[in-house]
Amino acid sequence: MKCFLLLALFSLSAGLPLQGLRGNDFELFNNLTKKLRRPSDLIFGGDHAKQGQWPWQAFLIMTNFEGGTYICGGSLISKKHVLTAAHCTDTLDLRSPSIVMFGVVDVESAWNTPGAQLKKIRSFVEKDGYDGNSSALYDDIAIITLDSEVKITKDVQIVKIKKDDEKIVATPKDTVSGFGTYMFKDGVPVTSDSPLRRSGPYRPRVVCKALGSRHSQPRPSLEQADLCRI
Repeated sequence: MKCFLLLALFSLSAGLPLQGLRGNDFELFNNLTKKLRRPSDLIFGGDHAKQGQWPWQAFLIMTNFEGGTYICGGSLISKKHVLTAAHCTDTLDLRSPSIVMFGVVDVESAWNTPGAQLKKIRSFVEKDGYDGNSSALYDDIAIITLDSEVKITKDVQIVKIKKDDEKIVATPKDTVSGFGTYMFKDGVPVTSDSPLRRSGPYRPRVVCKALGSRHSQPRPSLEQADLCRI
């Protein structure tokens, strides 16, 4: 009987969805996901990732100054910080609730996903030199501070950052992941509700511009400092 009780308790604790929720978080989650505005088409295609495959992947649902919601991706770099793009925080209104989810494999069923965690955004800082009015988006980096620390598990982990990033560029084949646009419907980008991944070699910018123009309106802008992988 003791053994059965222990196993039952373990199964219950292992299956708890969205750890770290407090108060009206369920209502907040429902409200934010209900009025999601799909992001710009900066990522295309990909294969569905499994839970725990990219445990540092963060899914951001943010509120802008007009009260609308939009999504972005990020990477967990500490128990309380997420690295994302500065163009994602450009219109972020900290006076309104915004959330970050980890361990999510499907946004629609995130609330019932065992191992998933939800945190609120407390603050953010953008890299010096970032200019949101420039199409080039140089220094497009921001760091988000969460309201509390995440719990490190097999499905939620801190990303390992290479000290010498020149090695990344030199790698012949790499992988990108995120909640990206995978198709267009009547000219409108449709974004996946689950994380997507794609592995392959880097491509010359001229190739990416040509291929990107077939899928994107307006045509994507690729600068000298940008990396392209198809």
